[in-house]
Amino acid sequence: MTNEVIIRSIPVSESIKCPQCGKMMQSYAKACGFCSYDFVKDKPAPPSKNALQGCFAIMALVLLGALILLGISSLVSEDRPAQAVSTQ
Repeated sequence: MTNEVIIRSIPVSESIKCPQCGKMMQSYAKACGFCSYDFVKDKPAPPSKNALQGCFAIMALVLLGALILLGISSLVSEDRPAQAVSTQ
């Protein structure tokens, strides 16, 4: 019986390069298998739910303000009397 080592290549789209040792690792790895570099601490945290709700609230207020301005401008334009054209 022979001991064979099977090496699978990692597709480039599914791999990341370790910033400490330069070895290629699978993108879902939590630490480098060669130098134990911790990938998890370098990943940015996802935006919090409160931050997303704040963005939606700001967008809703801007949209509401735009609708109010459009409504006021249409009321003002309807209140203006039509100017008569004189043919003298």
